[in-house]
Amino acid sequence: MQRKRWLIVMALVVLLIAVGAAAMFATAQGGNAAVITAPAAGATVSGKVAIAGTATHSRFSYYKVEYKSGSNPAVLVDSMVHNTQVNSGALATWDSSKVPDGAYDLILTVVDTTGNFIQASLSVKLDNTTANRLAAAPRRGCGACHALADPKTGKYTLAYEGEERAAARGGEHPKLPWDTKYETCMTCHASAANGKGVAAPLSMRDIVHPAHIFSNTFGDRYNGSCFTCHNVSADGKYQVLVEKMDGNDKGVPNPAKIPIPGAVDPIPPK
Repeated sequence: MQRKRWLIVMALVVLLIAVGAAAMFATAQGGNAAVITAPAAGATVSGKVAIAGTATHSRFSYYKVEYKSGSNPAVLVDSMVHNTQVNSGALATWDSSKVPDGAYDLILTVVDTTGNFIQASLSVKLDNTTANRLAAAPRRGCGACHALADPKTGKYTLAYEGEERAAARGGEHPKLPWDTKYETCMTCHASAANGKGVAAPLSMRDIVHPAHIFSNTFGDRYNGSCFTCHNVSADGKYQVLVEKMDGNDKGVPNPAKIPIPGAVDPIPPK
C-alpha cells in the first residue's frame, strides 16, 4: 500500500514537471520576452545611452525602461511608457548626463493587459567624467585615434578601417599589418588625375574628409576639426599629422618638439 502511494506521488510530480515545462515552452513560443541586449552587462557607459532588446507579450499592454541606483527609487529613462512591442530593436535612450556617475541597474518591464509583468535587468557603470574629459582634450594626428585597441580585430587601426569600410560596401580590402601607416595607404589612395586613387577606386581625400566630418564620434565625442588631422606649415600649406601629436589642453604643439614629428606634406596628385 505504501509503495502504491509512493508511485502515485511520483507520477503526480512527473506530471507537474511536464505541465510546467510545457507551460514555459508555450510562453516562449507565444513571444513573451523581456530582454536587454545593449548595453552589455557591466559595461561603462556615458552620454546618451542607447538601450536595445526585446519587449513582447501575447497580451501586450506596454513596456518601460528604468534606471536605479542602490536603494533609490527606479526612474524612467525617457519619462514615458511605450505602447508598441519591440523585437530585437531600440527600446529607449537614456540621457545619462542628468545623473551622477556611479553604478546603475537598467530595468526593462513588460506589462500585460491583466497587470502582470515580466522583467529583465543588468548593471552598468556610468562614467561621464572621463567621457567629458576625453571630449574636451584635443586629439591631433592619425595615431591619436587610429591606434590598436584589439589585436584580434585590429580596431581601430588604419588597416582595420580600410577592411571594415570596404566590407560595408560589399567589397574586400587587401590585408595589411595593423601597424600600417599613412604613407603606405597613400601608395594606392593618393589622388590621380581622374579623381580616383592612383591604384584604388577612391582617393584618401574623398574617404577621410566626409568620413570624419559626418561622424558623431569624431565631432561630438572628440570635438574633432580640421586641425585634428592637419597642421599649417611655415609656407601656409596644410600638412597631414601622421603620428599622434604632443600638445597641450588647447591642442597647441609642444614647443620642445618643433618641427612636429610626423607632419608631412600630402602626396601631390599623379
